[in-house]
Amino acid sequence: MSLLERDPVASAPPVPPATSATSAPRHAAPAGTSTVLPTHRLGVLPLLAAHRSRAAVAVAVVVAIVAAGLLVTRSRGPEPLVLSLDGTTRLVSSSATTVGDLLQAQGVTLTAHDVVTPAPDTDLSGVHEVTVAYGRQVAVTVDGHTQALWTTSEDVAGLLGELKVSGSAYVSQSPLAPLPLSGATLTIRSAKTVTLVADGSAQQLTTTATTVGQALADAGVGYQRGDQLSAAPAAPVVAGATYRLVRIQVSDQVQQTTMQATVTWVKRASLPAGSSELITSGADGVRQRTLRVRYQDGVAVASTLVSDRVITAPTGWVIAVGTGAVSGSSGNGIAGVTYESTFVPATGKVVGRAPNFHALAMCETHARPRAVNPSGKYRGMYQFDLRTWHGVGGVGDPIDATPAEQTYRAQLLYDNRGRAPWPYCGRFL
Repeated sequence: MSLLERDPVASAPPVPPATSATSAPRHAAPAGTSTVLPTHRLGVLPLLAAHRSRAAVAVAVVVAIVAAGLLVTRSRGPEPLVLSLDGTTRLVSSSATTVGDLLQAQGVTLTAHDVVTPAPDTDLSGVHEVTVAYGRQVAVTVDGHTQALWTTSEDVAGLLGELKVSGSAYVSQSPLAPLPLSGATLTIRSAKTVTLVADGSAQQLTTTATTVGQALADAGVGYQRGDQLSAAPAAPVVAGATYRLVRIQVSDQVQQTTMQATVTWVKRASLPAGSSELITSGADGVRQRTLRVRYQDGVAVASTLVSDRVITAPTGWVIAVGTGAVSGSSGNGIAGVTYESTFVPATGKVVGRAPNFHALAMCETHARPRAVNPSGKYRGMYQFDLRTWHGVGGVGDPIDATPAEQTYRAQLLYDNRGRAPWPYCGRFL
């Protein structure tokens, strides 16, 4: 190995001290010889001294650099980091080694419902931010069911996101409203689609109402006391259900009906047979009935009689019927009506006596001037239809004419057509 490759400090041999001529060396030479250092050792000494000087300088430089680094590190101290407490941030410096120690040093008290990021046992080396989200209790009522929930969300929107609440749901507070640490209450109603059948039509509704009655009100469908609803108004809304509303109305109706006047026929021998004479004029009466009618969706389904009273009592007719001998004329007090004295089979007319219209009226209607048959077509004592009545000069409705006029029109009809208009009762003429 060459001299330059060796460590000059550790392996250089010691230089022997100089000796005097009288002192004996620790290792003496044989007699007759002198002690002389080898010439190569003498030549190396200057080189070795220079090399050792350079090594000492290098070591000093290294020590200075390390010391400077330590001084810089000590002067900087721990690096500051961001501490976020429920959204409020600040820069802090601490000699703590873990997140939990840092929070304790900062006087932060945690509960079981708080969330720390990173975890409290995390080493602070390389951590630049510590976040603490405080827990708060919220009483949440969802579709009528209430439960207490813990959340670290700072506002309503965050809690709605945790609960995955649809945007169409009803929420009692604004999504931007804060959730205080002292607690809060929140009402949520999910949207439901139902079918409502009312007023003759069906429609689909999307509602956040909790009850059926409230759903109808929100949809603008009026619901009154007494209406029939397929579910109770206070019943909860069920998604997909069909609700039917039947309108119920009850009203009193006043009906006035005519009380037909009776007709009394009095036989009178002083009058020719077949003739008649009015003795007392009659008048129909008025009867008033009050009915309480129940309607379902506008259709009357039931009625109850509330009152029934006579407003005006009828006054009976009294008519004299002749039973006396027949002269040359009919003797019925109606001018222009004359009968022959023989029966003509071709016409079916009775001649020689006046036709017995009293018997005809008794057969047709029991002589009731305002009688109307079930079909409504034939009217009055002699059951005229309107066309025939007008054909013999009658005006309006036969039932509104007096018995005397009805008898007169029946005589005119008989004169024109015989018994034909009365196929059954005509035999009594």
